[in-house]
Amino acid sequence: MIDQNDWKQISWCRRSLFCSIIMSTINIYPIIQYILKCKKWHTRPTTNKQKQEIMEKAKKLLLELIQEEERRRQQQTQSCVSITNQHGHDRHSFYEAFALKGIRVDRVESGCIICTFMVPPRLTNAVGNLCSGAIANIIDEVGGAVVHVDGLPRSVSLDMSISYLSTAKVNDELEIISRALGKKGGYSGTIVLLRNKATREVIAEGRHALFSSSRI
Repeated sequence: MIDQNDWKQISWCRRSLFCSIIMSTINIYPIIQYILKCKKWHTRPTTNKQKQEIMEKAKKLLLELIQEEERRRQQQTQSCVSITNQHGHDRHSFYEAFALKGIRVDRVESGCIICTFMVPPRLTNAVGNLCSGAIANIIDEVGGAVVHVDGLPRSVSLDMSISYLSTAKVNDELEIISRALGKKGGYSGTIVLLRNKATREVIAEGRHALFSSSRI
């Protein structure tokens, strides 16, 4: 925080700079720390050149922070699958951030969802292949999403059969195709195909049986 003595040493024009920074949404503390610790600002600049140098340094710091904030926002707005939990509302968790982050929805049709996923290092095993558990999780989540009805609890997985046909490496771009096979009463069936988007090689194929007690 800025104490009263420090504030008195800052001229009107510098207060304007403080106000413009404080009203922004970025992290302002590096700039404030620089201004308060800079001796030239505490010992009133005597020449226009000194004033200009300090203003340029402050503007440079501000620009760097703005660019950093913009990069962070772009990463956060990356499209990913939104899964509705059993309570009927979206809830962000470590599980979603770790296992589902990076899944991009490309197309949604009745009974079909097509996604793209670039294999991240965090989901690979010791030899650099996409873990079988990560593949099973993708089939479980995207397979369940294709039969999910917004506003209702998610269906419960009854059975899942997966054929692992090939491997995927870090930074491989995968295409995920999830289709609904049918529905009878509270039972639904889906099929999910994972394949390399560049080579079209099938990585895995999973069949997913689900049950929901909700009635539409």
